[in-house]
Amino acid sequence: MITLQQVGDKCGFSKATVSLALRGHPRIPEATRVKIQKAAEKAGYRVNPFVSAHAAYVRTARRPKGGSVLAYLTNWRENALPASKHVNKLSFDGAGRRAAELGYRLEQFQLLDPGMTGRRLSRILATRGILGVIVADLSRATDHLDLEWENLACVTIGYGMRSPQVHRVCHDQYNSMRLLLSELQALGCRRVGLAMEYRQDERANNLILAALLAHRRLHRDNTRIEPLLPEKWDRREFLAWYREHRPDVVVSVLDDVIGWLREDGVSVPGDVGFASVCSFDRETSGIVQHFGVIGAAAVDMLVGQLHLNSRGLPEHPQSSLIPGSWRAGATVGARRAREAAGGG
Repeated sequence: MITLQQVGDKCGFSKATVSLALRGHPRIPEATRVKIQKAAEKAGYRVNPFVSAHAAYVRTARRPKGGSVLAYLTNWRENALPASKHVNKLSFDGAGRRAAELGYRLEQFQLLDPGMTGRRLSRILATRGILGVIVADLSRATDHLDLEWENLACVTIGYGMRSPQVHRVCHDQYNSMRLLLSELQALGCRRVGLAMEYRQDERANNLILAALLAHRRLHRDNTRIEPLLPEKWDRREFLAWYREHRPDVVVSVLDDVIGWLREDGVSVPGDVGFASVCSFDRETSGIVQHFGVIGAAAVDMLVGQLHLNSRGLPEHPQSSLIPGSWRAGATVGARRAREAAGGG
């Protein structure tokens, strides 16, 4: 087996320099790193997985008492919608628990603090020796974050940060929506209407709408209920859409439509069912998104980069998808069951 020392002898560098170069350490100039990597490849050097695992353990064991700090960057304010605050808290708490298990401490940084810029935040992180960053699912899907990425390992949650491209952990929006539609189909719901603010689907990388269209095509669904995806979420427009199409079930994000329907004399679930792509309570039928698990997975991905001394923007960003679970709830199903039994 070819050793690090033998690779160093072939290209004129020390064993320590070869080790750092093969791990992509930022202290090694790119030209030197490329030269060493080519020499290692030519010599047939292969990483010993047992040695790598031991090295990662040693680096963890040497961490100062109290653990290293991981940064959690967010632009959600205290006055955000309750559901948005709840999601961010679940993700942060899940990430914090996992960080503590691995010997780290997670600290939140508010991107919208007065005077906070990418340059200033980069200086703060550098001064405090923070090398690992988790970017929360930002409040706008077009957000760009300008940091000194060459010094950082980074993972983002969700699709809120579109630029630059980094490793990300997301709820599996597409397959969760397909699961929701399959469950509704099994309950006898044939006329499914999708209604939500366009920004909500955009934040999901338009995967909710994509799943609906794919489901309709694969199941030869010809109901042709046009999805309602307005730029501004409005009660009057929603009710007009509902009266025109009369779906069996409304699929949305927030359960505000239940209140709108009931105020208009429509019984939920008696006259129409409701299913959420993000169900928060046991009463609401729909998909449970496991935000705590997503936060923990983001920490796992980030710590993996830190153990490998991987910094900077990845050439090939990876995405990890966490599937959701169906919750039967109480807002869909009763009317469908009566009709199936012939009760009308």
